[in-house]
Amino acid sequence: MLERREGSCLFRTRRRFFRKGPLPFRYVFIISFILFIFMTVQGLWIVEKGIKPTLIEIARTETNRIATLAINQAINQKIVEEVDNYQETLITEVKDDQGKVVLVQINQRAVSQVLAQSTDKVQKFLKSIEDGKIDYWAEQNGVDLKVDEDTPVNTGIIHYIPIGQAFNNTLLANFGPKVPVRFTAIGEVKSDIKHKIEPVGINNIWVDIRVHIEVNVKIVIPFASDSDVVTTDIPVIATIIKGDVPNFYNSGGDDAPNPSIDMKDMQ
Repeated sequence: MLERREGSCLFRTRRRFFRKGPLPFRYVFIISFILFIFMTVQGLWIVEKGIKPTLIEIARTETNRIATLAINQAINQKIVEEVDNYQETLITEVKDDQGKVVLVQINQRAVSQVLAQSTDKVQKFLKSIEDGKIDYWAEQNGVDLKVDEDTPVNTGIIHYIPIGQAFNNTLLANFGPKVPVRFTAIGEVKSDIKHKIEPVGINNIWVDIRVHIEVNVKIVIPFASDSDVVTTDIPVIATIIKGDVPNFYNSGGDDAPNPSIDMKDMQ
């Protein structure tokens, strides 16, 4: 403010006093919103870099356990029981005129039947788990499979992971909210027969037939997903086919003893 007095100028300064009091609501809202966004982004980054890999690894282990158990139960209690009734069909023994076994072969037609049944059972079982119908399907097919007791029925959840396990601390392992784990099969179930036929001892043949199952699964948790391959081998037949034991046997060593002949056999 400028005032003139008798040829002189006088300047007066007007002081401004700011009003003390709470900030307006719009400023509080803007600041709170910015802090919320910042803390959310930071929290997501912590989850992404620290917690997620551990939870995915735990979920992968649990998925592998459930899928392997499902495959084994589905095949062992259905397929293997049927295979035991016609074990001779899977293994073909070729005998000579004297009834001695000279050759052992795998019956490919019976093998194809076992593979078809195995694949069908496994696909239906895994689909039931995905749809949350695991208890009903297991009861109808006589399969004993139990998942986490805390898992609700018909939700498709196979396991709950307490988020405290992500910190690798024993004291915090069972604390915090629980992260649900789901899984789904990707593509078709692959099955194959693995067999081993080899001599054992003297004129004995060891026959080992297994069903090899391979399933690609997708592991799903609320904020991440991953894929894995579940493989398992289920024994179907493991038996020894015995042949005649000769009077003299030499494995080909240089230090073999001289053969002895029972004189009663010469008479």
